[in-house]
Amino acid sequence: APFLAILEAPTGQGKTEAAFYMADKVIQNSSLRGLYVAMPTMATSNQMFGRTANFLLNRYPQHLVNLQLAHSQAQWEPAFQSISMDAVGQDLENGEQGVAAMAWFLPKKRTLLAPFGVGTIDQALISILKTKHFFLRLFGLSHKVVIFDEVHAYDVYMSELFIRLLEWLKLLGCSVMILTATLPQKMKERIAGVYSGNLE
Repeated sequence: APFLAILEAPTGQGKTEAAFYMADKVIQNSSLRGLYVAMPTMATSNQMFGRTANFLLNRYPQHLVNLQLAHSQAQWEPAFQSISMDAVGQDLENGEQGVAAMAWFLPKKRTLLAPFGVGTIDQALISILKTKHFFLRLFGLSHKVVIFDEVHAYDVYMSELFIRLLEWLKLLGCSVMILTATLPQKMKERIAGVYSGNLE
């Protein structure tokens, strides 16, 4: 069943590695569609993109894995440019393996449809706002493991949107992992209550 996990530890203690391991286990055991890692900024997203690509290379050495970077400046990130593919399936015919960013997913409204992604938290939050194609983003997150990093950095407005997003993710069959260095006990209780359906 979908689950919520809150990993709280000081920086550098291995929260990300633990989250990747847990995500991989639940994706395999529950046949989920993939993974999205939501970071607070573009800079942290770019850094996490490289770590995620390395994890996927080690985990799926015999496959071609589609990984996208989801934020407004993604196309200028060198690590993303280096793995971009012009057409879906161009390397599959040659039997190549590795991590690639397939071109069909590059328009921002379709990026979250990719099986694996790293990006800013706002790309996920837009899925619950009344914006154009919001339902497509929400569909892209459904039945995935969604990791939220540095949740303690959210301001009040973002925290309220985050709470609403949690409700939708639970309904869509998503497992959620929250990584934080320090999170107030009241916020942890609210997050757990909202995800479990016991609080609003």
